[in-house]
Amino acid sequence: MSDKFQIRPRFELVSAQSPNEVLHKLKNVLSSSESEVSGWVSDRSAHLKVTKDQNIWSPQLTVYAEEIESGSELRCVIGPNSTVWTTIIFFYALIGMGALFGLLWGLSQMTLGNTPYAFWFIPISAVLTGGIYWAARVGQKLSAEQMIVLREFISNLVESD
Repeated sequence: MSDKFQIRPRFELVSAQSPNEVLHKLKNVLSSSESEVSGWVSDRSAHLKVTKDQNIWSPQLTVYAEEIESGSELRCVIGPNSTVWTTIIFFYALIGMGALFGLLWGLSQMTLGNTPYAFWFIPISAVLTGGIYWAARVGQKLSAEQMIVLREFISNLVESD
């Protein structure tokens, strides 16, 4: 993983095999009972997770396979599972609406000549946004080993062409 923090790290792999062959190979490896990674494969994508020590911060790897001249390109995104990701986005939207509400209400108070107490929603929203960002960093540090397992799993699969 790179030293630069990303909430959903991305990387790309290139395979000499076609997307269908890579995904079929992935499906066969996932169906074996000795794999430490589980998941499902669809037409042009796959979703993988580590089966051991699952927690709320456990990541999932989404792989999108696209055909290129020399075979296939796999675009990979490691992120929180969909429930956690949806929750994060919900709270970001809620905090953003709170900041907008505070701004509009504060401007209304100012226009009416009242003390604009509602402007306090803006710095509170900034602190809450920072809290969500901090929680994402902590979650990513807690899941670092599982992220490495997922990346090595897909890299080894592609390299064994």
